[in-house]
Amino acid sequence: MHDTNRRRFLTKLLVGMFATTSLDSFANDWPTRPITAVIGYKPGGGTDFVSRSISPLLEDHLHTSIKLVNQPGAAAAIATDFIWNKPSNGYWWLMSSGFNRGLRVTGQHATVPYSDWQFYMADTTIMSFSVRADSPITDFDDFLERCRSNLRALTVSNSGIGGSWHLGGTLVKKVAKVDFVDVPYKGGKPALLACLNGEVDVVSGGIHEHLGSIKSGSLRNLCVCATSDLSVSGITLKTINHFVPGLQTHTPFGGGSTMAIKRDTDPLILKQIANAWMQAATSLKFVELETAKVRFVNPLVGAEADKKAALWECIAANLLHEAGKSKYDPQVLGIPPISEFENFWPPKHYRPAI
Repeated sequence: MHDTNRRRFLTKLLVGMFATTSLDSFANDWPTRPITAVIGYKPGGGTDFVSRSISPLLEDHLHTSIKLVNQPGAAAAIATDFIWNKPSNGYWWLMSSGFNRGLRVTGQHATVPYSDWQFYMADTTIMSFSVRADSPITDFDDFLERCRSNLRALTVSNSGIGGSWHLGGTLVKKVAKVDFVDVPYKGGKPALLACLNGEVDVVSGGIHEHLGSIKSGSLRNLCVCATSDLSVSGITLKTINHFVPGLQTHTPFGGGSTMAIKRDTDPLILKQIANAWMQAATSLKFVELETAKVRFVNPLVGAEADKKAALWECIAANLLHEAGKSKYDPQVLGIPPISEFENFWPPKHYRPAI
């Protein structure tokens, strides 16, 4: 080998070794500074509650602080765009709901949940329909009849188009063969306040978001999308299956709080977060907080979270398309019909990140 060629070879080798060592060192030393977690909804909603409940527990395991920032709007699409444009270094987290399952088909964000992001799931929730205590709507049967009467279009608030509660309402419309006007807000708390202030007829959300107002007497529950009746704090909450039997195969229905990091982040960092996430989400403290809010601990990481993200997007995309709320046909995006999901998963290009 000529001296010139030898020098070039050794230079490339040393540069490559230095780059690899630097990356490994960065991943092994992570974290060395605070993490910023951006919550895609306003304060007071379910995602905000979970983010603020689990973050102190994660700080204990990761030995760093987590700064929480609310950036609401468009069912977390604004926060998603913000994090997507940040470095893939483990210091920028997206706190959202339901794996961002409705964003791609509605054109609010183009990334693929299971291949562009690594999601971490904390819990699942049960959907609720409630009205003001003085509402003339007596129960969910009465609500459905009023929807069918065409005397006046009833309004139902939700936390954002494409979010869990909008999707649940879309499912109810499809199965019960009724229609009502969806009124989106920037989060669960604003949607609840809209009902309490008389801006809408009904609020759709998680039972965890409604329970305090139900217990205080300012809100009255019409039903929950659980498999059977729920008994919470001495209050019996009727399952929607009493009123729409066709929904039995779809209950329980709800959402779930999730955290996401850009998937091209170093796998060592993703694994470190996964270990901390599972310890925090299964801790007695977190379970107690969840139980008190009628939320159900259900932590998922890695390949299990990837599959759940793909499944939830599949269901959401097809429901939104059938309801005329999608910008794109799911199949054009490579999303299969709901009945074909098990044959679809895993797609040929899929590779677990951790």
